[in-house]
Amino acid sequence: MFQSINTTLTWIYNGLGKTKQLFYWGIYYTVIATLSIVIGLNWGILGVGLTYVLFAYTFLWIPGWSLAFRLINISVYKVLKSISLYLFIALIIFSSFYFFNWYINDWDKFARLGFLVPAYFFFYYLILYFIKDSIFIDLFNYLMSICKK
Repeated sequence: MFQSINTTLTWIYNGLGKTKQLFYWGIYYTVIATLSIVIGLNWGILGVGLTYVLFAYTFLWIPGWSLAFRLINISVYKVLKSISLYLFIALIIFSSFYFFNWYINDWDKFARLGFLVPAYFFFYYLILYFIKDSIFIDLFNYLMSICKK
């Protein structure tokens, strides 16, 4: 998720010809990412993952968006408001699958992965179907038109 957020920032900076600021952002990003990994090493692989996520969202996501969105006169609040439903859905699915993964923890790791990945997509699109999301409807109609050919 964070990678797609960072890609959006890159598009904004490149689109406006602000490559110098993008270069400085890249240096800042590298320092923060490296620092989070080094700090997380104290607690093993889970510590690295956790500190990276905490550092990325705290020191990279919101500051990155606020700096880039100032350039195009969009507030972070408006963007968060427009994607809040999808963030909420992602949180529900993550929480559900975290606990479900805990329940099937005795399965082989490849069996778990083979089960959880398709289940994730199924539940994600099931939720989008029930809320009648326009992205889902467009995707569904497109896939149905392909199947009819």
